[in-house]
Amino acid sequence: SQARIMTLLMGERLYPEPGVAIREVLQNCFDACSFRRQIEGDRYRAEIGVNATRDEEGRWWLEVLDNGCGMDEHVLNKYFLTVGNSYYSSPEFARLSRRLADNHNPFSPISRFGIGLVAVFLIADTLEVITRSAYSPRHDGLERRLRIDGLGALAFVTEHQSEASGTQLRLRLREEYSRTFAMFRRQLIEYLDRIIIRPRFPVTIHFPDFQFTMSPKPCLRLRADAHAVLTAKGLEAAVIDVERWSDVLSGTVVVVFSKDESGQLSHVYETRYLRFGNKGIDPESVLEAYSGNRLTVNGFLMKLPRSDKIFGEGQDRLAVAFDVETRGDKGVEFDIARTRLVGPGRHTVAEAMQSAVHQGLRDLGIFDRLGPTTRDLVDGSWKARRRRTAPVKDRVLLDRVARLMPKGVWPTGVHKSIA
Repeated sequence: SQARIMTLLMGERLYPEPGVAIREVLQNCFDACSFRRQIEGDRYRAEIGVNATRDEEGRWWLEVLDNGCGMDEHVLNKYFLTVGNSYYSSPEFARLSRRLADNHNPFSPISRFGIGLVAVFLIADTLEVITRSAYSPRHDGLERRLRIDGLGALAFVTEHQSEASGTQLRLRLREEYSRTFAMFRRQLIEYLDRIIIRPRFPVTIHFPDFQFTMSPKPCLRLRADAHAVLTAKGLEAAVIDVERWSDVLSGTVVVVFSKDESGQLSHVYETRYLRFGNKGIDPESVLEAYSGNRLTVNGFLMKLPRSDKIFGEGQDRLAVAFDVETRGDKGVEFDIARTRLVGPGRHTVAEAMQSAVHQGLRDLGIFDRLGPTTRDLVDGSWKARRRRTAPVKDRVLLDRVARLMPKGVWPTGVHKSIA
C-alpha cells in the first residue's frame, strides 16, 4: 500500500518541506556519479542538473538528470520500483563494486532507505524516467523510458537504442505547486542551498529566469584580523584541521581560550566561561563563513544532537566553533528524514571530533600551555569517553545481563530496563 507508506513515512511531520523530494533525487544522482567516477577515474566528468519547463497545458515540470551509472531493467524492477529496497545498500551492488571499481578509494553511498520513488510524489503527480546502464553486469545496454501517472499506478516502460548513459527524471508538479510555481521555486532553491553544503559534484540549476551552479561552500576559518581582535581582549584561538588527526572527519574546529600575562590558557574569562554567541564571543568578529556549528554527512547538512556536550558538560565546557564533514559510512547512522544523526552514529562522530581536538591541542603544543583546570577538562572529558566505550570484562556482570535479555523480539528501551 504505497498510499499508506506515504502517510506513515512521508507525512508532513517527517518531511515538512517539499524540497526534500528533490534532495532525495539529487542524492541518488551523487551516488550514481560517484560510482562511475570510482570506475573511470579522472577521465570522467560528472554532469548533474535541475531544470524547469512548462508544458502546453501550463503545468510545470522539474527535470533532474545525471550522467552516472544509470539503471538496467533488473535494477529498475527490483530496486527503483520497490519501495524500501536500496540498490546501493544491496549485496548485489557490493559485488559489482568489488569487481569494477577502485576499492582502494571507496565511496560511501548517500542513499540508504530506498524511498526516493515515493518521495517524488510529495510534489509530483506524474513521473517519467529515461535511463541506461553504463555497467550492467547482465550486459543490458538498452535505454528504458518509464512513466507512472500517480502514486500506486502502473509503470509503463518502453525500450530504445541509445549510447548515452545516466538517468533523467521528469516530475510534473502537482497542481497546487504548479499554480504557485514562483513561490515553490524560491522555497526549493533556498532549501537546497541551505542543506547541500559540500556537493561531491557541481549541480547546475536552470530555470527560465534564474540560473546558478551549486558548488562546495567555503569552510569555517579565522578572519584576517582575528588575531588582533582576540589579542585586544586577552584571548587566543587554536585552529584545528581535524583531517590531520582523524580518518573519518575533515574540516575545521576553532577553540578560543583566555590568556594571562604568563601565556597560560584557560576556558574561563574574567570568572565566566568562554563561549561563542549571545553574551560571549561575537563569531562575526573573528570567523569567516560561519553560520553556526555545522556538520555535514557526504556533503549534506545534518544535525548533531547534544553537540554542546562534546567538549564539556553544562557551563563548564570549551568555547568551540566547528565546521566538520564526516564520511557517511555504515558507522554513521541518521534518521530516515536525514535531518540528524541518531544512536551510535552520533557517538561515532562525537568521539572522532573529541579525539581530533584532544590530539590536535597536544601536537600543536597548546595542551602544555593550558591551566590545570582547563587541562583536566580537555584530558578528563576525553578519558571519560574512552572509559565509557571500553569493553566490559566482568564475566559475572555479563552473565547477569544475559539472563535479563528477552528471548523474542526486543522491546523498545530494553537497554534502559537492563541498566
